[in-house]
Amino acid sequence: MINELYIDGQGITSNFGVHLQQYGLKQLIQMPAFKSVDVTDWAEEDGVEVDLSAPVLNSRKISLQFVAEDYGYLQDFYDFLNNSARRTYSFATLNKSFALRVLNCNTVKIGTNIAQITVQMQEDSPTVPTGTAYALGASEVTQRLLEIDDIDFSQFGVWVLKGTVDEIVKLGNTKTALTVNPKKVAGVIYDSTKAVKIKTRDIKLKFLIDAPNVTAFWERWNALFATVMSAGEHTLYSAQALMTMQCYYKSNSVSKFDVLNNGKVWCEFTLTLTVIKSETAVPTDTLLATESGEIVIADSYNAIIIE
Repeated sequence: MINELYIDGQGITSNFGVHLQQYGLKQLIQMPAFKSVDVTDWAEEDGVEVDLSAPVLNSRKISLQFVAEDYGYLQDFYDFLNNSARRTYSFATLNKSFALRVLNCNTVKIGTNIAQITVQMQEDSPTVPTGTAYALGASEVTQRLLEIDDIDFSQFGVWVLKGTVDEIVKLGNTKTALTVNPKKVAGVIYDSTKAVKIKTRDIKLKFLIDAPNVTAFWERWNALFATVMSAGEHTLYSAQALMTMQCYYKSNSVSKFDVLNNGKVWCEFTLTLTVIKSETAVPTDTLLATESGEIVIADSYNAIIIE
């Protein structure tokens, strides 16, 4: 069957009469988070110092739902799953395989004409994908809103969704200076002689991949995460917000994933980055005069002619 799931080469529908429910596929797409990295927080400096020389991915849990017309089919299938600690799950819909280990099956629903079980699994050893961004202008994405490490997000074939730039321009919380709270004095005594410093913060960037097929989806997905998961700090730039940020990958969540009947893939997801330090660019204006006496205010973003 075209959309069948194969476990160690055995089709679950043809061998057990069991079907995988497709809406659980988004958990397979979702990338795992980084394990905690070593952080040094200096009170007199903005942000933090982070050791990103060799970040590693955490394991991840995945819940998949299976249905059958008879509970006996599910019982045989579950017995098969437990015959081995770890198996290779090949998803024809995704054209991708995963090494997964069964943790439990605590949810069973028996209906009049259908039986359903939810199996929780774990991917013990996830890997960082490999991939390369498109040349600028090679994808159908026409936005030019965000860059990471001088790569425009359109080169990953992703659309920036509403609210992402708003998330970027939010101000971080301030670090707390020395504070004394005497019992016999109203309020607190706060050291306000030091310059205000900003804490690190997380930003949630919302994106969409609208790919013509599964192969194109993986090209885009892998290129994006190969970039953001690579070692070292990354530079995020928003021309609209005039902001540059030093950041690193934290986690990913997928809110919607569909493989349509025509083969197209629709994936809405959130990329969470931890901002180490941010800067707001201040454009430098230049006054120019034309031969006709018009004054031109020129900056790096636009030119305005004033009569």
